[in-house]
Amino acid sequence: MITPDRPENKNLFFLQDKIKEIRTAICYNDSTALTKLPTSVVYVITVNEGDLWFLLPQPTHVLDELETQFPVQLDFHKKGGSCNLQVSGTASVVADKKIIRSLKRRAPKGSYQARHPYIAVKVKMQQAQYCDRTTNEKKSLLKILSSLFHNMWNVEPAYRYFELTAPSN
Repeated sequence: MITPDRPENKNLFFLQDKIKEIRTAICYNDSTALTKLPTSVVYVITVNEGDLWFLLPQPTHVLDELETQFPVQLDFHKKGGSCNLQVSGTASVVADKKIIRSLKRRAPKGSYQARHPYIAVKVKMQQAQYCDRTTNEKKSLLKILSSLFHNMWNVEPAYRYFELTAPSN
């Protein structure tokens, strides 16, 4: 069991919390094999100790032709959210019916159709990149306002002010 008392474990807990918050990712299969799982939108059902679990529809080609382990990249992004998360690691295909049933029970109701066959995929996280866009938006807004005020007071005005006096006789 991993505990949050060490700094590297705190980072893992932070990543797990963000993944649980976002849940949905695009899964890219980085394998060079001829028969491989296609790029898919996935819903991460379980996150524990650096492992992510999700279900994919069983491909039409034979499972024996698929690699059992392959490199993947998961891009997490929530519409209207303020962060992006990219996770790369090694995926393992699991065809165990008990595990698949357990994952289906934990998934939100209606997520997976009962009559379609699924395979379970376990991703062992190896690297992650997290980007919080709220700080970038604040900086860019600050730069815009700073530039606006700078230009207002340090630029020659586009008009000239003349004071007219009547001629004296």
